[in-house]
Amino acid sequence: MLSKTQTRRARRASNARPPQESPWRLPRGASLGPATVLEPDSEGRPLRVLLAEGEVVEAQWALPYRYLAQAGDTLLVIKRGQRHYVLSVIHGRGRNQLALRGEGLLRAAGGKLRLRGERGVRIKGPRVTLRGQTLGVMARVVHEKLGEVTQRIAKRVFERAGQSRRVIEGDDWHSAGERTLVAADSVLFNGDLIRVS
Repeated sequence: MLSKTQTRRARRASNARPPQESPWRLPRGASLGPATVLEPDSEGRPLRVLLAEGEVVEAQWALPYRYLAQAGDTLLVIKRGQRHYVLSVIHGRGRNQLALRGEGLLRAAGGKLRLRGERGVRIKGPRVTLRGQTLGVMARVVHEKLGEVTQRIAKRVFERAGQSRRVIEGDDWHSAGERTLVAADSVLFNGDLIRVS
C-alpha cells in the first residue's frame, strides 16, 4: 500500500509527463493518401504524381524493393514538409525488382520455400545449379533446347513411356557390356546396310 505522500508524488509525476502520441498517428504536418503516376519510371528517378488534392509533385521512392511504375498506377504517398515519399503500390501494372548487392540467400527456416508466378517463373544465369536428395519434375509438356548434354548416372536408369520416338540426324552409337532388346510383337531393323558381327 502506498502512503498518502507517495500517492501525491505519483499523481504529480504522471501529470507532469507530456502526452505521448499514438504510434499509429501521423507526425504533425504529415499527410498520407493515394497518388496517380503521370509519367512512367525506368531509372528509379523521382516520380511526377498527381495527389488526390489535385497537386502535381515529385515523389521519392521509399520502398525496400525496386518498382518500375507505369503511367496510371496508384501509389500510397506520404508528405513530410515539402517532400513526398512513395510507401507502397495500391494498384499498378509496373514491374517489381528485388536487387541485392553481393551474394544473397533466400531461405525458409523449418519450412518449404515456394515460388509461384501466375504467368510463369523464369530463372536465368550464366550457371544454374540444382542440388537435393530428391528432384521431382511434374509437367504436362516439357520442351528442352540444349546445345550439349552430358549425363553421369551412378546406378540405374528406368524409363516408362506410352510411346517413344527418337530422330538422330547424325550417327547414333551405343556401347554396353550387355544389351537386350525385348518386344511383345516384333523387332524391325530397316536400313540400306545392316551389319551384325
